[in-house]
Amino acid sequence: MPSVPFNQNTAASHTVVAAPGVGRFVNLESFDLVCATANTLTIKSGSTVIWGPASFGNNGGISKDGAAIPCNSNEALVFTLGSGAQVGGSVQYSIGGLGS
Repeated sequence: MPSVPFNQNTAASHTVVAAPGVGRFVNLESFDLVCATANTLTIKSGSTVIWGPASFGNNGGISKDGAAIPCNSNEALVFTLGSGAQVGGSVQYSIGGLGS
């Protein structure tokens, strides 16, 4: 299963996995994240919210195995942070569609 690091410190939307192409979709399988200070995380398919927002305190985090959160067809997996606090971890995903 593909895995990508996540290491951001700006209050913005961050593309974690690019849109996979027509007829395909990103499936968020699991993620582990730790926030240095208080922050909010919203997970999106493109610009559509698919999970959250979830708030985390200082040194808070989440480990979500078996998440199975699908994005819409041909949309990027995006994490939006509510503050400029450091957030780091990893994201595991799969690509579905087109006979998969």
